[in-house]
Amino acid sequence: MTARKKKTQKIPGLAPTPPTISEETREKMTSLITQLIALASDLTFEIATTDCPKANDCPIVQKGKELAKVIKALREEFSAKRVK
Repeated sequence: MTARKKKTQKIPGLAPTPPTISEETREKMTSLITQLIALASDLTFEIATTDCPKANDCPIVQKGKELAKVIKALREEFSAKRVK
């Protein structure tokens, strides 16, 4: 069974209003995301430089590689936003 999308009526000239969050919440989220990226970066660096002969078959290493790709995308996105 598939869910039906609710049709919304667009009013010409009015843009949708994005949800607002408090400055305190935004700062806390920014701090937590920064910590997450730093720790994940440390982990991916350790995984990338491991000398374990079984690293290519290790599910932890594979997840670390996936994590590294997400971190790279986040850094690129944040860097692009800061340049503007």
